[in-house]
Amino acid sequence: MERDGGFPKKLRKDLQIAQADYYLKNNDYPETIKRLRLALQSHFPVKSRLRYHYILAQLLTATDKHPEAVREYHGTNPVIATKTKNADKIMTCLFFEISSFLITILYHFQCW
Repeated sequence: MERDGGFPKKLRKDLQIAQADYYLKNNDYPETIKRLRLALQSHFPVKSRLRYHYILAQLLTATDKHPEAVREYHGTNPVIATKTKNADKIMTCLFFEISSFLITILYHFQCW
């Protein structure tokens, strides 16, 4: 679809999200990650952007790319979250999600 040159630019991010959803449902996580990263290069409302970054971090965790997942959890989300009205709530949720993520890693490697 994209290659024919006639696909509208303003719909490319929606196409990437639709393709990411398709690959996710087919358990093709590497391709899902690729599509999400392409989509996130476009502009999204803050809540959608947070959601897509969180999903991306979960997929990176599922594919054993823990350093990249941690960067998604720590690096991108707090910057975006500070621009929202509910930044404190979002930061609290992120803290608990990150904590549970780290506990999972520690438990997995039997460090806990």
